[in-house]
Amino acid sequence: MAITNTPSPNAMEMGDSKGRFGPDGRDRRRRHRARVTLPVHIRGGMGSLDAFDDDGTTIDASLDGLLVATNRGGYRTGQLLEITIVPAGETAAAVTSQSARVLRSVLMPNHLTHAVALEYLSSVMSSKSNSNSTTALTSRRAFPRYRFFANAELIQSPSAFRLSGRVTEISRNGCFVDSLSHLRLDMELNLRICRGDETFATSGKIIYVRPWIGMGVVFLDPPKGQMDILESWLVRLPSTVVM
Repeated sequence: MAITNTPSPNAMEMGDSKGRFGPDGRDRRRRHRARVTLPVHIRGGMGSLDAFDDDGTTIDASLDGLLVATNRGGYRTGQLLEITIVPAGETAAAVTSQSARVLRSVLMPNHLTHAVALEYLSSVMSSKSNSNSTTALTSRRAFPRYRFFANAELIQSPSAFRLSGRVTEISRNGCFVDSLSHLRLDMELNLRICRGDETFATSGKIIYVRPWIGMGVVFLDPPKGQMDILESWLVRLPSTVVM
């Protein structure tokens, strides 16, 4: 049964004694966490006599994982699972799953629902990735990434389809765009990032996708004038690097 509008677990029940959790019981993470309610299918114990299937609902999501509400107890720290976020009208079998491990599971204040914190085991959500995507992802990670907030527009050629989003991380070689919608993995596009009265425009390519969260874009040979704009942004950013 789907669970919606479920309150977050509080800090006392999480066993927090070092200020790790905020007043609302949420983990104080460096990654941006979006509160989003979506059905999720969980498979565990694959290849064993204890295999099971479970259905829950996301409480929030980030680049690194999910917080899921479920009626099932018994999840243990370190347990490996297959996670599938199921869009409306789709079945779990038709959607690509993602491997994850359990960080913790706690009983929520209603004493009926468990909050299960999950960490993705891979930074790439799609099971299909060619060698160009792998190379691009490795190249992107070679540059420091910074927290950065600006409006973005992704334009697909030749259809001129436009998708708006918000950049939340950026480096010299690429960025992450928050958007509930996403474009196809490996798609090449035109990207415009607007901050104040400045605009950075370049060609780009989708190198990984986080369904319902956003997508990673690698920049493809920006012109020198556009790189000057990007560099001027980067030198003004705080020195804190996103890990």
